[in-house]
Amino acid sequence: MMLITGIIALSLLPSARAAAPAASSAVVLCEDIRKPFFRLERGKAVAQRTNSLAASFALPKPAGVRRVFVLGESVASLLGTPEWINLKIPENIRLQTLSWDPRLTPRPASVKIPGLETINCGMGGYDSRRILGVFREILAYEPDLIIILSGNNESAGYPCGGLSFELRRRGRNLLERFYGWRYGKSEAAARASLKLHELRLDDMAKEAGRRKIPVIFCTLPANISGMPPGGTPPLALPGFAAGMAALEQKRFAEAAGLFSGNLRNDPYDLFSRFYLGRALESAGRFKEARAEYSRVLDLDPRQDRASPERNAMIRRVAARRGAGLCDLEAVFYALSPNALPGFRQITDGVHWWDFYSRLVWAELSDAAGSMGLASLREVPRLRPAVAFGPVELRKTFSYAVSSMENFSTHTLKPEETGAGILSEKALAEITFAEAVSPGLMERTALSKKAFSDFLIKNFWSMEFADRLEKSRPYFIAHLAEMERRRGNFARALRLIGLAMAAQPDKPYYGIIKALALSGLGRKSEAEKELSSVCARPELKGTALAAAEAHGLKLKTPPPSPARASGRDRDTSKKLSDEGVARMSTGDPAGAERLLAEAIRINPGNAEALLSLCSLRLAKKGSPEAAQLCGAVPAAAEFYPPSARQTLLSELDKLNARIKESQKQDR
Repeated sequence: MMLITGIIALSLLPSARAAAPAASSAVVLCEDIRKPFFRLERGKAVAQRTNSLAASFALPKPAGVRRVFVLGESVASLLGTPEWINLKIPENIRLQTLSWDPRLTPRPASVKIPGLETINCGMGGYDSRRILGVFREILAYEPDLIIILSGNNESAGYPCGGLSFELRRRGRNLLERFYGWRYGKSEAAARASLKLHELRLDDMAKEAGRRKIPVIFCTLPANISGMPPGGTPPLALPGFAAGMAALEQKRFAEAAGLFSGNLRNDPYDLFSRFYLGRALESAGRFKEARAEYSRVLDLDPRQDRASPERNAMIRRVAARRGAGLCDLEAVFYALSPNALPGFRQITDGVHWWDFYSRLVWAELSDAAGSMGLASLREVPRLRPAVAFGPVELRKTFSYAVSSMENFSTHTLKPEETGAGILSEKALAEITFAEAVSPGLMERTALSKKAFSDFLIKNFWSMEFADRLEKSRPYFIAHLAEMERRRGNFARALRLIGLAMAAQPDKPYYGIIKALALSGLGRKSEAEKELSSVCARPELKGTALAAAEAHGLKLKTPPPSPARASGRDRDTSKKLSDEGVARMSTGDPAGAERLLAEAIRINPGNAEALLSLCSLRLAKKGSPEAAQLCGAVPAAAEFYPPSARQTLLSELDKLNARIKESQKQDR
């Protein structure tokens, strides 16, 4: 057995077999499950699934050995093995966390518990179906106790190929249709997930009872107050934008009223419900906040955090089958201020920090004791001292990058990814890190090397490691928005400027810039920036809602170039080139017709807008010229940097001529 101090798998720390190449999610979750968890090798069972922590063990079981299996998903992996509960801590080490830097002090030696053999089969990403397969296999290995931690990955599961997966998918869809008819479409996925999970846990409990093998089911804690739900917030909803503005400005009662109003129209708006909880918590109304946060977990179709309703189901299964229960949800509620678990208890949405694992083993010891078992030695009760250093914040940073990448790649629509919309989960992680260590995230993000080195590399992060440097401006944009929400407008403006310089094709960054400008009192600049963003149809509603929430008035935006198809853009380009040629041959009337047609076909043809602006100005039509030139900046955003710079340089010259013409007209 070995000392486990780090989080693995979903928690983004290296696995116990870090020397081996990282495997993809498909290998771990689809291919590996087709083979047994263990293989027989010279009288021993040896784990053969990628990233497994499980120690090998003898077959048959030696006399006097008490064999405990820990099954489950990544939270089960957090427990490692229980031998470290009796660590001898050198006197010169202050026990703040159970993480050591081997460069400073040798890791303390562990003390084995005589006769206790613990095999941890926790696997990152496993859902209850995959856990059930492991459960059925280990029944043949003479367990004295089975501990099961299951409940955080109960969505439809990682998609795999093959007929068996397709049949399960269709069966689940039928169940969802039934629950959709009974409870409504918005609750169908969560209800179906809950039912399938209950059936699998019940199968485990029933089979263990039949074989007279003790089993302990664990309820699971969740970060209910710090981590927002998955998906995209309703950014274009005026009531949501106004609620967020009120929350940022610490007008908590007003924010609660606005979010409540949104929920009257749509009770399944999870972001309005989450931020209603945040407003209530900030106002000191903790019981009401807890109810809203809990309801988010119950309703979330992703079911990636054990909800109160799911934990209630786990308690029912344990009671119904006479199994043991370790109520970790209740434990973490009890140790969290105001019974609202957040980032100081949970690293991301579901994984507790390392220094709580000793407490979890103590609870498991109590649960085993209440069943009359002596399989686990009683663990001394020691409330862990919470301390966050570089080791812990590296996890937070890695979770933030992972959340950002998964959101951009798997959640957003292509046009939203192109626009640069931000991840609320990543923002939450970054905000916590900033509160613990001010400036650390910025220092990390502004260095290419630091950004790469600080990320924990494993099979979850390998999926985006090759595009890490391209993602760095996106992370800087998240930093800027975090600072803006905290009221640090000058810092936000500086950071979003860096992100925009690196990724000028992300118009959502303009909203962050505009609101930072507004916070600094530079209203006219903010309005100009937001008016430019309005030219993008996918962000028009968001920009208008942001303007209304922050008291900004926008000009009517020009038509968006995004409306033009590729063929239309080509046709428009050809017409504008012919128009420019007509101008050079002294045919302004013909040029004007061609340029106007080019703009009608593609309103985002910045060259045509600029050329027609010049023609109208020559005809002493400064109002029309000003309108055409005013549409150029938004259209130029779609051009490569060098072409955009040329266009804007020519625009500056024309704007100077327009101003001069307007003076003469007066």
